[in-house]
Amino acid sequence: MAAVASPWGAPTAPSARSHPVSLTDIMAVEHNQQTLDVSKRDELQTILPHLTSEESKKLLDLCHNNVSEAVTKAFDLGEAGLAELLHPPKTREELDHDLAVALSLAGDEDQTVVTTKEEPVEQEDELPIKPTGIHRHDKDLSERYNAARLSSRAGVGNLMGTKISNKVYNSLSSKLIHRKTAKGMQVHGGSRVSKETRETSEGVLDQRTRKVIMSFINQEVLDKMGGVIATGKEASAYAAFGVGTPLPCDDLGHANGGGSSTSTTTPPTTRSPPQHLVVKFFRTTLSQFKNRADYVDGDSRYSSAKFSKIKTTDALKMWAAKEFRNLIRLHRAGVQCPKPLHVSGHTLVMTMISKDSNGVPAPQLREVQLSPQRLRHVFTHVAVNMRAMYQRAKLVHGDLSEFNMLYVGGKERPVVLIDVGQAVDLSHPKHIDYLRRDCRTVLDFFQRRCSKLKMSFGLLSVEELLMYIMSDEEEEEGEEEEDEKTFEEIDALALKRIKRRLKR
Repeated sequence: MAAVASPWGAPTAPSARSHPVSLTDIMAVEHNQQTLDVSKRDELQTILPHLTSEESKKLLDLCHNNVSEAVTKAFDLGEAGLAELLHPPKTREELDHDLAVALSLAGDEDQTVVTTKEEPVEQEDELPIKPTGIHRHDKDLSERYNAARLSSRAGVGNLMGTKISNKVYNSLSSKLIHRKTAKGMQVHGGSRVSKETRETSEGVLDQRTRKVIMSFINQEVLDKMGGVIATGKEASAYAAFGVGTPLPCDDLGHANGGGSSTSTTTPPTTRSPPQHLVVKFFRTTLSQFKNRADYVDGDSRYSSAKFSKIKTTDALKMWAAKEFRNLIRLHRAGVQCPKPLHVSGHTLVMTMISKDSNGVPAPQLREVQLSPQRLRHVFTHVAVNMRAMYQRAKLVHGDLSEFNMLYVGGKERPVVLIDVGQAVDLSHPKHIDYLRRDCRTVLDFFQRRCSKLKMSFGLLSVEELLMYIMSDEEEEEGEEEEDEKTFEEIDALALKRIKRRLKR
C-alpha cells in the first residue's frame, strides 16, 4: 500500500499509527512517580531528620529531585542558611496581603483602629535607604531605619512602624550573630567555621563526617548506617551494613564513585555480598586523648611525620591510617581482630565482630560473667594473642584491657582484640614499657575476677607473662620448626605452653 501523505509534509504509513494511551496507563505512571517522590523524600528525611515532610519536598524541588545534591546543599548552607532558604522572609506585597485579610476578618470597627495606627507607614517607603548627610543626625529617622534593617533579618518579623535606638539595635544584632554561631554557622565575618561544624561528640556527627558518610553511600561502600555501638576517648563506633569497599575501578583506573581513599586490596570485578560492618569515626578534636604523639613519634614507620607539630586534620588522617595499617598486619599474622576494609580521612570501616553473624555486636570482656573454667580458657587465649601480636605482627597493643577485648565465645576463638590505633612497632623505644603495662592491666582484670569467684588457676606474674610473650622457646623434641607450621598450629603449641605454665 502506498504511503499516505501527512499534512505536515512527512509521509506516514498506515501501520505506524500510535495506539491511544489508556487512562489506566496514565494513572499507573502518575502513581509510580508519586511513589518515587515519596521514597526520595523519606530517604532525605532519614539523612536530615530535622526536616519536615514539606521542607524535604521543597528542598528536593529546588535540587531537581536529586537526593545527593539536596544533602550537599543542606550541609553547605548549614542549619540557619537552610532555614532561610526553605522559609524566606515575606515580601512587602505578601505582608500587605496578610494585613488586608486580617482587616477583612476583623470587621469594620477594627479596620478603623488599625488603619489609624498604620497611617504613618505611608511615609516609611524609603526607610531601607540609610539616612545620609544632615539626616543621619535625625534621631527619628535613624530609629525607624534601625527597625527596617532588623525587619529584613530572617526570623525577626515585621517591625515597621516601631522605633529602635542604636543601643538596642546593636544589642539585638549581636545576639542574632551569636545565635548563628551557636548553630555552627559564621564566626566573625563568616570567614571561619565554628567548632560545632567540625566536632564529633558522642552520638553526634559533625558536618564533615556526614559528608564522608554520603561519599561512602555514593561509592556503594555502605548501604545504610545504624546506631552507636560504643564510644571511647578517641572515637565512636557505629553499626552499618554494606560491602565495605569502594566501587571497582574502570578501564582507565578511575573509581566509579570518585573520592580519595584506601582499601586493603584493589576492588574485584565481582564484589562480595553485603555484610554487617562497623564504621569508626575518630573524634575531630584531640581534647580527650592528648598523648597520641607518644605512640607515633617513636615509631620507625612514622620517623619523619612529626605528629605533635602537624595540624589536627592531618593528625586525624594519620591516626586512622595507622590503625588501618596495624589491623592489616594483625590480620595477616593470624591475630584475632576485625578485618579492615576501607579508610578515608578520619573514618575507618571494618567487619563487625558478633557471636552469630546476626548483626548484634559482641560484648566487651568486662560485660560478661564467666565460670572459673571459662575464665581460665579465656586468659590462655588472650596470652596467645598477645604473643602472636608480638612475635608475628611485631606490634605491641599499648592499651590492652577488658575494654578492648570482645568476647565471642566458642572454643577456638573466644576473644578478639580491637582498638589498635595506638599499637606501636617493636622499633619504638618504649615498646617494652607498653607491653609490661598491658600485661599488668590484663592480669589485674583476671585477678579481680578470680577474687570475685573465690578461686585461683595459678595466674602468672607480670614478668612471667612478659617472658612468655617475648621469648622464642625451644621446641619440644620431635616437633617441626615454627616457621614450617601454620598460624593455627603455632597458636595451638603456644596454648599448650601457657597451660603448662598455669599448672605450675
